Amino acid sequence: MTTSLDHDELTVGTDRIRFRLTSCRSGGEVAVIDVTIPAGGGPPMLHRHDPFELYRVRSGRLAIYVESDGGRVRRIDAGPGAVVPIAPGLEHTVRNESDGDAEATVIFTPGEPMERFARAAAEAAPEEVPALAGAHGIEVTRPIGDALVEAAAGSGTGYLTIARFSGDGERLLEEYRSYSEAMSEVGRDHGLIAHAGARTEDGLLVVNLWPSKDGSEAAARDPRRLQVIERTAIDPDQVRREHHDGAHFILFG
Repeated sequence: MTTSLDHDELTVGTDRIRFRLTSCRSGGEVAVIDVTIPAGGGPPMLHRHDPFELYRVRSGRLAIYVESDGGRVRRIDAGPGAVVPIAPGLEHTVRNESDGDAEATVIFTPGEPMERFARAAAEAAPEEVPALAGAHGIEVTRPIGDALVEAAAGSGTGYLTIARFSGDGERLLEEYRSYSEAMSEVGRDHGLIAHAGARTEDGLLVVNLWPSKDGSEAAARDPRRLQVIERTAIDPDQVRREHHDGAHFILFG
């Protein structure tokens, strides 16, 4: 993680930050930054803090997860021109789930706590960032997937996807297992509720239960999944897909 000599440009994780207005110049009241978030970037965990936060997307697309009035976390698909306010104390995070960079202007008020955290995080090792967040008044709460599963369980519905891969079942199963860790991470980050894979008489069957269609489609666009698809070189003619709105499901245990 690096900073420029004048400290107006930072890199936090994979995200690049440029200060348009520092809190010092505004008496601590406001900080304004331009942020570039690459594919797969953004804070991976939901969190909350006292400062108000506002995003204006300039290019690309961002997935903004924010706590709603009912206490459940919802996903907002924010494209160019979208303005999304995040009130103080709400659980939230911002992710780039597209396959290209996204750029946004972000306003924090009061600005000083968030600016101080950003500068400290830019100088820290990744494993030190959660402790730094707490020291700067940011409460890290839980993974995005946990919140989405909770929301889906509350509604008792979901979105079911079924993929049938035709071919040599043993080879397909071996390939499925070799990429299971990467695909599990994608599912976790997009709220996957349940997953099953099985060898069949004519190939491989994969079944996923998502909290919503948005979660399924966001996972389908995830750069990590797209990389796996490229590596497997599976012919589209080998795959039959089904998508169904869930009527009801129950989580046991």
